[in-house]
Amino acid sequence: MESNNHYGQFKSLFENNIEATYMINDHKKFTLVNKKTEELTGFSRDQLLDMTFDKLIIDEDISFVINAYYSALSGNIEEFDCRLLRSDNKTIEIRVKIFPVDLNRSEMGIWGIAKDISTIKNMQSNKDFYKHLTLLPGRDYIYEYFKKIFPYEIEKEMGCLFIDIDHFSEINDYYGYEKGDQLLTSIAKNLRNSVRPKDIVVHDSRDKFIIILKGIGQNKIDKIIDRIKNSIEKSYLINNNNIYISVSIGISTYTNSKNNVDKLLKNANAAMNFVKKLGGNNYLFYSSELDDNLKDKIKMQSDIIKGIKNSEFMVYYQPQVDIKTEKIIGLEALARWKHPDYGFISPDKFIRLAEERNLINYLGKYLADYALKEFKKLLNLNNPNLKLAINFSRKQLYDSNFIDEFIKLVNKYNIPYQNLEIEITESMIMKLEFALPILLRLKKLGIKIAFDDFGTGYSSLSLLGELPLDSLKIDATFMKNIGQQNKKKNLLKIITDLGHNFDLLVLAEGVEHKYEVDYLEKIDCDQVQGYYYSKPKPFVEMKKILKNSKAIAGVEKI
Repeated sequence: MESNNHYGQFKSLFENNIEATYMINDHKKFTLVNKKTEELTGFSRDQLLDMTFDKLIIDEDISFVINAYYSALSGNIEEFDCRLLRSDNKTIEIRVKIFPVDLNRSEMGIWGIAKDISTIKNMQSNKDFYKHLTLLPGRDYIYEYFKKIFPYEIEKEMGCLFIDIDHFSEINDYYGYEKGDQLLTSIAKNLRNSVRPKDIVVHDSRDKFIIILKGIGQNKIDKIIDRIKNSIEKSYLINNNNIYISVSIGISTYTNSKNNVDKLLKNANAAMNFVKKLGGNNYLFYSSELDDNLKDKIKMQSDIIKGIKNSEFMVYYQPQVDIKTEKIIGLEALARWKHPDYGFISPDKFIRLAEERNLINYLGKYLADYALKEFKKLLNLNNPNLKLAINFSRKQLYDSNFIDEFIKLVNKYNIPYQNLEIEITESMIMKLEFALPILLRLKKLGIKIAFDDFGTGYSSLSLLGELPLDSLKIDATFMKNIGQQNKKKNLLKIITDLGHNFDLLVLAEGVEHKYEVDYLEKIDCDQVQGYYYSKPKPFVEMKKILKNSKAIAGVEKI
């Protein structure tokens, strides 16, 4: 009876909460929603319980919202602002707080509370508000200057700086808007003091400022930018914590009468946005190539998010072959994207962009789930010792939340750890103090570690004795023209012997010809991978190959 009373009290508190309150499982699906959640989203309870929460978030915000979700699943409390797309296609700003919760002994989920803050955001983005807050004029002042004063001035050469404070929204989210406003006031004062009295400094909106430098062309702006950055890129004390500020700056110049103020501001803003996309904390002069580049990148970012939702991404598998028996002993998982308009897009292109736009964990989890699910089916084809090699990026490797999610997926599909191998490159482990504990954690579980692209970096040799490695992968560049180059043959033998001296398996990539296989067998290389045996194959084709109980490679030797 007492238990029923507690449940009734809980249900009453949940249903009558003045904020939207809900529960989401570890598959991103709503499992509980109250009436306020229906009102906030415009969707009915039944509709919400039939969808995943990411369908409600606009594309530009999905990356950090997904990261916060995974962080909460790992045991953290997260609070953030994002934009939600209602059922009536209206976009509203919401403030969300999510908490981890045990749904049962084997499944985690999150509790969430959300409220509409569109009215607050609209008030705080108002230019008049910022004029009062920072004692700086708004953008309208620039238009008035160009209209009423500039035509009569002698100095017509000038530079425009569009300045954005990096990660300012995180400061607002963590410390609150009052502290954020105090920070803006300090930054505005420092900006004004860093330029000459005749230059114009305006507060455009929230975390963005514009500076017009009079009588200065492109060749003189660099020194002034250094002074501006030094004036504001420093530590600020907030709640007894030192907060370091960095900025992204886009620059355009005004040198002739053909320019106009709208173009001046637009170009500086475009350059600033490009800096932000590359990670911020830098400055860049506008060039006409930026417009096309930015347009292409922004479109592809949106396409990647849509592609994940629409299951356009897939995994192909390239066999790794024992050089003596020619049996397939492993598969490397390789990401593929079949774009609905452009066909297959190079992984180099979309993986790099996913890393730039902080989408790599979102995409990586999707691909890992895809690969592990299919690999489990391949293991069941009388191939209990088959190995799956998976590539991680540096951002994935250093993100404990991503590693936790990967291990959850491995356990979800009941795949033995010893059947998995993580491939790392030298560039991923330059900060060994961060990488080593993560690699040791994976190694302790039984997951193998392979050093990919070995021999292409400067520090590869020194890292062999420090990393918990199981194998070396000789980069494909060493295979080029070995029939005519004895020096390359000697290098291959040296690397192979080196790997064996460290008790490592050695695999050569990029093998395309019979004479390459013969030489690699002669120097006791253990495994090979390349077009000589097989191109990367989709699951259905690889399944047909592995159904052969002998699992012999060489199905498409060239």
